[in-house]
Amino acid sequence: MQPEDERTPTQSRWEKSKHTFEKILEDSQRATEALMRTMEELGQKTKARVERARLQRSLFRRSAELGSRLYEIARNVTENEIKVLEDGEIKDLIQEISKLEEALKKVDAQIAQIAKGTDDLPRT
Repeated sequence: MQPEDERTPTQSRWEKSKHTFEKILEDSQRATEALMRTMEELGQKTKARVERARLQRSLFRRSAELGSRLYEIARNVTENEIKVLEDGEIKDLIQEISKLEEALKKVDAQIAQIAKGTDDLPRT
């Protein structure tokens, strides 16, 4: 009878160890999933911020081009010949700047949405 009694405590320790290991494994899996969600969100946020920076640089360059073109026209125009908005290059620059500003607003809204989504995540 003693051999059976000896097996019971061993099995009991094995079951406890197995249960503890399974709990550690489940906790690790949950932590890994949370980390992956966070990394994905950070990736999305970073991509959006890079896009915002690119749009801001383009907007700055186009605004500088517009200013230069306006200066060229203003320098060469007499008082009776003010036709700035009839210049094709100026019209194109104004339209492009308007498009860039709209794209920048969309990216800013996307960044705000991502940030809001991050704030809504449950903390573990």
